[in-house]
Amino acid sequence: MVGRGEDLGELLAALESVRQGRMATIFLSGDAGVGKTRLVQELVARAEGSGATVLLGAATDIAESPPFWPVASALRAALRSPRGDHVRRLLAPWSDQLDELLALRPALPAPLARVQTLELLHRVVLRLAPESVLVVVVEDVQWADRSTLDLIAYLVANLADERLLLVG
Repeated sequence: MVGRGEDLGELLAALESVRQGRMATIFLSGDAGVGKTRLVQELVARAEGSGATVLLGAATDIAESPPFWPVASALRAALRSPRGDHVRRLLAPWSDQLDELLALRPALPAPLARVQTLELLHRVVLRLAPESVLVVVVEDVQWADRSTLDLIAYLVANLADERLLLVG
């Protein structure tokens, strides 16, 4: 982390604030190649090392990427992780809806599905955050689809005291 000690310190301070029950949102910016991804990798490693649940997904530079792609891919990864069975049990009340989201086959008309998916993901965060600190990372947020951007705004607007660190 040569030359990034101060930046890492700010991320770790935000993580500590979240441990104390205060939601935090951080957006990292900078030119390509300056080390944003490496900085996030270090944050993720430290967060996981301290028992946090991490949902890490990346937006893609694809014109027609599926709605909520970074979040769906992060949830898929969490369910395959060593803590996957625990996460699956916590999210069991919404397993049918999550299966639809993770299969990327919305069963409802788009506007209604989007609102319901926002609320579903809000409930997922509310369920995971009390168990351990929850770190949600959307890599390459500049390429995120509209639904993912709406989710970020929805979480920021509706959460304040949850143990959530949201990083873009």
